[in-house]
Amino acid sequence: MKRSQLLLYTNLFTLLYLGFGYYVFIALGMGSQQGDTGWGVLIFAVLSIFLVPHLILFSVGLMLGWVAFAKNSPGFALASAIVYTLGTLTLVFYFYFGLISTVLAYVAYALMLKAKKKAQLNVVDLLP
Repeated sequence: MKRSQLLLYTNLFTLLYLGFGYYVFIALGMGSQQGDTGWGVLIFAVLSIFLVPHLILFSVGLMLGWVAFAKNSPGFALASAIVYTLGTLTLVFYFYFGLISTVLAYVAYALMLKAKKKAQLNVVDLLP
């Protein structure tokens, strides 16, 4: 069975998205550490309450996605898609960015499952 190219593209898109998310988190953290005692610290605190779980869930989903790609396993792809769904729901402001990874992961799971079933039907058992 061939590896899923859609899952590869999903993982690469999520990697770029996480890079952007960590960059935003670090940039906001550095901005609030420079002696700002006003709104900057408050905005960073509120954003980090939502952003940290979102980034953690997407990081776990990305790891599961790479395992699914390496092992060519639809089960890991489904687990990755479910974790992406949870990560998308934790941060409502970035809903559309998370939605792209989530939908692509579910479609990759469905295509991998279909290919696996087709490969199982093509196997002929010669021994009784």
